[in-house]
Amino acid sequence: MPDPSMDIPKGFWESMRNWETAQGAPVRDFAAFPTLGKYLDDVWIFPRERLPYLHPGLPWVWFEESGGEYTTDWMVQAAIERIQAKIAKYENDDTRIRHSLGEFDLVCFYCDEAVLYNTPPHSVGFGFPETAANVERALRGAPKVFDRIYLFDPYVGAVQVYSAI
Repeated sequence: MPDPSMDIPKGFWESMRNWETAQGAPVRDFAAFPTLGKYLDDVWIFPRERLPYLHPGLPWVWFEESGGEYTTDWMVQAAIERIQAKIAKYENDDTRIRHSLGEFDLVCFYCDEAVLYNTPPHSVGFGFPETAANVERALRGAPKVFDRIYLFDPYVGAVQVYSAI
């Protein structure tokens, strides 16, 4: 286990892929800080240029606001309902034939705008993998409109939740 009193090694930040983007990047390795690891899933770091209003006296650490009470069922149900709406939209559509598609997949993109207008995509002990597993269970037996359905989070990656192939 790394010694928490050690300095950050030279070149560490350069090795952090994509942290210097406007979207920032998560830090998920709390092996050196087990108490933090018990209570945090991740800590997001952002370049100072993204927060130009920082100056002495202003707080530089913020906690994600929950926006009120919610359950993880709501975020799972929202994803399921969106996918079911797409299945209904394309069920009697001839998109595959009109465009001579050999394969017709659906990618449900969970972007920053979704985070702003929906329940948070995670809670303590429940995140994107758990959401995907619940959506996958709900789609068993769904009409075979799409060949595959994926959930995509730009910070986590894509997870296939349905396959008709």
